[in-house]
Amino acid sequence: MNREFLEFFGNFLVDVAKGQKRVEEILGWISGGFKGYEDLNEQFKKFYGLDRLSENDPEYSTTWQKSVEDFRKAFSEYLELFDVVSREKYDRVARECEELKEKVREQAQKIEKLEAMLKSKGMEYASLAAEFQQMVEKQAREYRKVLESFTVPFDKPDSDKESG
Repeated sequence: MNREFLEFFGNFLVDVAKGQKRVEEILGWISGGFKGYEDLNEQFKKFYGLDRLSENDPEYSTTWQKSVEDFRKAFSEYLELFDVVSREKYDRVARECEELKEKVREQAQKIEKLEAMLKSKGMEYASLAAEFQQMVEKQAREYRKVLESFTVPFDKPDSDKESG
């Protein structure tokens, strides 16, 4: 966070201790585009160095915009320290959540349709999975037998080893 924001917000927090009204003012000031509360405007200009520029100066507008952007970013970072999210982020996540819920509903419907199709053809999912498992186990047993048959010619009985 930048020094100006911390100075500004430090002053603000001291003022907050003087009353809840100030909180409502700063929130109104921010949501109102940083207008409407002269004392907040003066503090903001002072801490962000805008008080040294004339409002007629060509740099004033760009400096003001950059200061507002910096302030909003720092304010957002500050609120995140308290696990507060912006309305914009909340709305985005809420939309994503609703989209995912809809996707889950659609996929559940598809699964139900597919299970119904399998069942109508006499192939219930559970039995199909069990049959597949049995087939894999049978293939594994057969594979082991084939491997054992390859090693039998090389295996000599113990009696042959001793005599040879």
